[in-house]
Amino acid sequence: MESLLDFVRARIAEDEAGARADRGNGGWSGRRILDECAAKRAVLAALERDRKKKSEEDAWDWLDEESAMSWLFGDSKEDQSKRLAREILLAMALPYAMHPDYRQEWSAPPRRSRRFW
Repeated sequence: MESLLDFVRARIAEDEAGARADRGNGGWSGRRILDECAAKRAVLAALERDRKKKSEEDAWDWLDEESAMSWLFGDSKEDQSKRLAREILLAMALPYAMHPDYRQEWSAPPRRSRRFW
């Protein structure tokens, strides 16, 4: 079964292939699509770097008071980072919702604002 990340990567590759073919016909949109694909790949690379950085950090580095409190109450910086990465991937996958490999579970629910009263 294809992961969300694999799905997004595959759609970027498909878009690139189509844009390269269109570019051969002198289409102006081919260049824009190639630029868009490069931007999407840059976002994925940034997410990957963040994930690797977090896994390489020394286990003791998180022992500052703020991190310890977050960890104790279940909302660690790592959890927040994973949620953000997933939200980004869901948003990147959404334009491909009509693709046969798109899974309904990837449909992002609307964000709810927090109420503090």
